[in-house]
Amino acid sequence: MAKIEAYGKPYSLPLGPETIDFATGPTVLSRLGSLARRTPFEFQLSVNRLLLALGQAILALPFVLLWAVLRWRRKRRLQSMSVTP
Repeated sequence: MAKIEAYGKPYSLPLGPETIDFATGPTVLSRLGSLARRTPFEFQLSVNRLLLALGQAILALPFVLLWAVLRWRRKRRLQSMSVTP
């Protein structure tokens, strides 16, 4: 019996580490303690929403600044055209 730790708990596996062939594909330990082989498309991806929001804000910043500068220039030009000496 191989003893490993996953999800913060110790698990005993019915197979020894020498009998697990990792070359055939990724081997995963489920929350119930069983071994399973998974293809890369079967893994669930978790999204770090804070990191996603921060990345989106950083990517959008140049467009927001460009919009603000163009709007400021347009307003300034319209104000200078409307003022007559």
